[in-house]
Amino acid sequence: MRLLRSGSCVTFATSRSALRQMRESKETFDDLSYAAFSDGYDDGFDIGKNDIQQFMDELKRQGPQTLGELIGNCLTEGREFTHLFYTTLIPWAADVASSFRLRSTLIWTQPATVLDIYYYYFNGYGDVISDAGINSSSPIVLPGLPPLTGCDVPSFFSPENHYSYFLPLMKRQFEILNEQGNSHKVLVNTFDALE
Repeated sequence: MRLLRSGSCVTFATSRSALRQMRESKETFDDLSYAAFSDGYDDGFDIGKNDIQQFMDELKRQGPQTLGELIGNCLTEGREFTHLFYTTLIPWAADVASSFRLRSTLIWTQPATVLDIYYYYFNGYGDVISDAGINSSSPIVLPGLPPLTGCDVPSFFSPENHYSYFLPLMKRQFEILNEQGNSHKVLVNTFDALE
């Protein structure tokens, strides 16, 4: 809403199946449009029937291509893009933005402390955090954070983690941040009660 109030035109892009599930708003905005791209599961993902790893692989394969086509088609129609915002599960969106020379921003939807934990995991503290994932009472001391234990870290660091796709996605996020330096931004929603 802030972007719209500032005079920006906003295109909200999501998968075809997600777009179909969204409720139509009674309130409409002239400068807000919706667009869909294929994630390979255009009829929807069913957690009881479909394999999450296969879904993530297909999203990684089809998402960049179809999002790139969507942006390219809009540019051909004279609709200019200046910025792309994306979330943690689709780091490839930043690569698509780069291919069109668009700035991109990661919208971090978890507490800021979790962002710090992932940052440290990929920057010299991986063994400390992994060990804590094995032994939940293991103390973890990370710069700038209060003392933590294995219970405080995301379950993706646990040996019982069934979502093997997630850590490589997070690694790619931090590679993008390192590659693009200060030109790449991260929006973090935080407040003291959570931190």
